Amino acid sequence: MRKLILNNLITNKLILNKQASNKLKPNQKFLCSIILIISYTIPFSALADDNQAWLSLTNKVWQSEDKKTKIAVYAEGRTKNGVDTINGLFIGPIIRHQLNPYINVGWGYKFLKLKNSDDKYVNKQRLEVEVTPSYSFGDLDQYKVDLRNRVEIITRSGEQNTIRLRHRLTFNKKLSGDGLVKDLYASNELIYKVINGQPELNQIRFIPLGTKLKIAGKSFKLFYMYKRNYTDPRTINHAFGLSFSF
Repeated sequence: MRKLILNNLITNKLILNKQASNKLKPNQKFLCSIILIISYTIPFSALADDNQAWLSLTNKVWQSEDKKTKIAVYAEGRTKNGVDTINGLFIGPIIRHQLNPYINVGWGYKFLKLKNSDDKYVNKQRLEVEVTPSYSFGDLDQYKVDLRNRVEIITRSGEQNTIRLRHRLTFNKKLSGDGLVKDLYASNELIYKVINGQPELNQIRFIPLGTKLKIAGKSFKLFYMYKRNYTDPRTINHAFGLSFSF
């Protein structure tokens, strides 16, 4: 009976959304479609093993004259059990360089303080190297697709190094007008951990909705993330994030 009621609700909702979408402009249809995706994911947050908050800050400290090379300091904090427990802290320098209009490369070195399975904090370091091809299209290049490919080497004194491979596909749309919301985006990232020389799927991080805002010349990003862990114990987390760049 519950399944029948849920199916009827979803069907009616889809019909109403389809009827309303016929009256919307293209930009409005895009926004509504993204909101529709997240509207179906939020009700299942009660089924998550944990709800989290991710907060990050990127401070640009240098930029080349041609704006192709940038150096910044990155800092991030993550919580678990809602906002009751600090689960991880990250800080370190990052470098980004545009090789050409279609390829960006990046390097980073971050210091990590993470809570382990014993509920104790441990200190680690992480070296990052990444290559990101991208392609823009549409009127005034309003649409952009990019694929970030990153290799991470995580070290801790007295332990064997951990190697991770990360692949994140992002679709972004610029919004016209003078509103606070400048961009909408969605992304999906697959994270592999190399074990005995073979990559094994470790995490999926899916963002059905993210927004970029500009307030007083400063950039903010807000997003919702569905995070699934494939290591023991297998868990599902819902994360709500805010990032700030200046």
